[in-house]
Amino acid sequence: VLLLLALIFISLLRNPDLKFWIFGSEWNFVLQAADPRKAVFGLLVILLIRDHDRILRNSYYSAILMLIYMTYQIFLFELFGNWAHYFSLEEGASKYNMSLGYEMIFAALVLLTIAFARKSLLCLLLAGFASGISIYYGARGVVILILAYAGLMLLYWSGKTWKLNRDSFKSKLRTLKTVGIFLIIVVITIAFIVPMTQLLVKQLQPLVKETEMLDEFGEPIQVEDFESRTIESIIDGEFLTDTGRQKIWSLALDGFLDSPVIGQGFYGDRLFVGIRFNWGYSHNILFELMCQFGIFGILALAAFLFFTMKLLSKNHGSVQNLVMIIFGSMCIKLLISDSYLIYNHFWIFLGLLFIGTNLYSRINKKVRLGLVLSLLIISIVSAGAFVYQDSGRQEFKTIEFSAPKLLFTTERSVDSTELVQKIMNEHGFTGVSFLNAGVMDPEEETDPPKNQTDNENKLTYLDEEAILRMKAAGWYFEDGGYRYLNPHIRMPEVQEEFRQSTIAKFAELSLPQAVAYSPPFNKNNSVIKYRSMDDYGFIQSRSSVRQTKPYKTISYPQAMELRAVNFRFYDEENREDFIKYLEKAKNDNALAVVVLSSANWDIGSLTHFAKTAKNMGFESISYQELYELGYESGETLDTRNYFENTYIAQVVRKIIG
Repeated sequence: VLLLLALIFISLLRNPDLKFWIFGSEWNFVLQAADPRKAVFGLLVILLIRDHDRILRNSYYSAILMLIYMTYQIFLFELFGNWAHYFSLEEGASKYNMSLGYEMIFAALVLLTIAFARKSLLCLLLAGFASGISIYYGARGVVILILAYAGLMLLYWSGKTWKLNRDSFKSKLRTLKTVGIFLIIVVITIAFIVPMTQLLVKQLQPLVKETEMLDEFGEPIQVEDFESRTIESIIDGEFLTDTGRQKIWSLALDGFLDSPVIGQGFYGDRLFVGIRFNWGYSHNILFELMCQFGIFGILALAAFLFFTMKLLSKNHGSVQNLVMIIFGSMCIKLLISDSYLIYNHFWIFLGLLFIGTNLYSRINKKVRLGLVLSLLIISIVSAGAFVYQDSGRQEFKTIEFSAPKLLFTTERSVDSTELVQKIMNEHGFTGVSFLNAGVMDPEEETDPPKNQTDNENKLTYLDEEAILRMKAAGWYFEDGGYRYLNPHIRMPEVQEEFRQSTIAKFAELSLPQAVAYSPPFNKNNSVIKYRSMDDYGFIQSRSSVRQTKPYKTISYPQAMELRAVNFRFYDEENREDFIKYLEKAKNDNALAVVVLSSANWDIGSLTHFAKTAKNMGFESISYQELYELGYESGETLDTRNYFENTYIAQVVRKIIG
């Protein structure tokens, strides 16, 4: 822990921009490391148990429970046509479930191990079933884990040695036969059991109340008949087709070459790759360590592999090897996905190495004490130095509210936005419209996504005369980005090109330059946020009324993800929740942020909303006014203000609610 702290703050002293990725990004290290299901907690559990038989037994119990739960989740998917019920998958209409696939393959490998150790036919059948499910519904990577497991079992469990000789040949042949039976069960599961189950579940669908998933605009998501992504890629000969990893690995290698000795620092690959690509980490443990720690990262991985192979060779055919093979196989995922810093199976495997080699106990007590004290001192000094330097870079003053305020915004501007402005003005409110004022790339115009018509892809900002009329009526305008065809692949230079064209358009119309930004398709992820935070004072995202609270204050991290309640929830079914949101803002003298998407409103609902807000005593506020309060207050920014606006404070606020 002290080593990690020392590495973090030394890296921050070298590159302060890392604080966003370590503390503030969507996958920040603080929340990942604090999650008891991940990271160092896996290591601690192993160090507490220190018994391979118990570890294998507990893994078996976990595998059975996991198999039952994941099978139930698949049943729900087949019944409702989406993954909306799955606890860790935001994209309910996704064609596959990566998380479920890897969770299920862990259960499969544990059950297969028990089948080998106890010669259990039942466990072999369950392992084959779980693997088939994992391959069918999960990502392609699970196939690689199965192959790695088979290879490790042949090398380090079958026979008395990893070498192929007369004594070990029969044992390895028996292992191969078992693997063959296992693969037959996998094929039967994919080819027969899954299709039959799908047919049976379809018979139940008429008995279930129809559910409809909506996108962030309130439009129904079209859910197509499910076809296995992995099976399709195998049949089409595209199993090894690259989906972007070569680009990421190339960037991570560039990060290593940029600083080959000490690397980019802790989490440095997130910053280096995130600036240049939409996936902000290396997706490969070798490139991750190389980019973060340079040559020292390579040496650390080499030492890790050396001790692993030494320990496996030393304990051939033992329960210890069975446990290490399970978690070692799961670590193969780190060659194509995830990060060693937060991947629980990696830290569990690291714990197995510690108890297997007795590495810690071999070190002299005085040396251990010296190392601990040294790391403690380095951590304290580096943390203090960073806080001292960073507090001098303050630019944002915490915004506090003393009366209920309404920040009313519109997106996806079309002609009817002017009518919205008139209705709000009639009730004494102004508002903000996010303009799509960027210039379309002709190449993108001719290459629309699948199932998207040309009409949905047109540039849709208000005409200039309407903008000038609305401006004269006291309406404000900010940057709505561009309704980009594919927000997942927007490169930084493309985003900058759109931003500059928006700046030019605002200047042409004599509008104040935009201080707020609403990303296209509401994709306010870490990469877009990081690329935008130096150019805008606020970044707005859409949220549901039940998941959003009014803002009593606004800190800098909150300004970078200001959650606006989607006006589509102001219907008869959800209006009570919406009014409760407004009442809470009124009672707390807080800021209510509302976004109206022009496709999801009617005059009656908007009029009712405006009257309700007026009767509650709300006053309008704009992003331009918020910018003056937060960035141009002219006040001296003290230490208290600094800590209020740190990402750590934001994490604490999220935890305590």
